[in-house]
Amino acid sequence: MKKSLSALSVLITACIYIPSAYADIYSCVDDKGQTAFADSKNKIAYKNCKLIMRDDSSPVATSGISNNGTKTATPINFPRIDKKTQSQRDDKRKDILQTELDTEKKALADVQKSYDQDSKNAVFMRANNIKEPAKIAQFDDNLKRQQDEINTHQQNIKLLQKELNSIQ
Repeated sequence: MKKSLSALSVLITACIYIPSAYADIYSCVDDKGQTAFADSKNKIAYKNCKLIMRDDSSPVATSGISNNGTKTATPINFPRIDKKTQSQRDDKRKDILQTELDTEKKALADVQKSYDQDSKNAVFMRANNIKEPAKIAQFDDNLKRQQDEINTHQQNIKLLQKELNSIQ
């Protein structure tokens, strides 16, 4: 209880003396059953969090529709970007994504080539050097690592293509 009160007093003091630090504050219960205070980023580490202080000055991520079903107004001082600037940003983003995609494809081709060669060597070793199981195990480990790299590059390529398709 004393720990909770001291934490609460620290929280109140921080709210008074640091007006530039904005965040929603939650009262939560940790795994040991003790009360803890967390911001919106850290509240997921706790259970039974209840909002005790709302920061109305920071932007809140919403769908643009308030609870009563009406669309929320954009603040007057919200930054506006002209179409030319946005188009330039989109083009730059596309170029960056395309460069990343090309890099991933090259890396995939390199790993695939190495994997194919090592697969042939492993088959040869299994057929001719059965007396050296340590080397065969080493080849198998290397092949598994390469297969994991191939899967990672394929997944990255898939995600980059999806992202590129979404902005075209």
